[in-house]
Amino acid sequence: MRFSANIFGVLAGSGVLLACSTSRENAADSMGASATVTSSNAAADSTASAATIAGASAVVKTSSDSKNGRYLVDGSGRSLYLFEKDEKGESYCDSACAGTWPPYLSQGTPTAGDSSVKSDMLSTIRRKDGSQQVAYNGKPLYHYAKDSGAGSTKGQDIEEFGAEWYLVAPDGKKQEGKEH
Repeated sequence: MRFSANIFGVLAGSGVLLACSTSRENAADSMGASATVTSSNAAADSTASAATIAGASAVVKTSSDSKNGRYLVDGSGRSLYLFEKDEKGESYCDSACAGTWPPYLSQGTPTAGDSSVKSDMLSTIRRKDGSQQVAYNGKPLYHYAKDSGAGSTKGQDIEEFGAEWYLVAPDGKKQEGKEH
């Protein structure tokens, strides 16, 4: 039985269209990618998975606002959250949880995007599906599906899937600013 899937995504802000195919018949080389330059920015706010398919390393930097203070964001400025149920080095968010709180994934070593991010606190953890999720101070990082893009913090101080979710401060602790 042959199984194949095609995945299409646009790398946020880069204008690069990405197409990948996987097949059980070719497990040793299960991911091929081709890139085509396009001038369309229709999907500029794509998910982190598009960057990981291309083999890109995740970038973590900081942002701030008057309600939440300084907190971690990805390279596109999308807020990053921690799940209080998680333990250092282990994610307890998968299935439906991961649909609402997509893990921030990386194919390589994550990098600090500004001087407020401590490089020695950046790492990855292996998820149950084998993907590499970015962690900060050992805690896995996530996006929130209901955030509308850069600067959106709708996931701050929400209780879902058995525990609370918080923005992450540059010291690696939960950011206890005001919600939403």
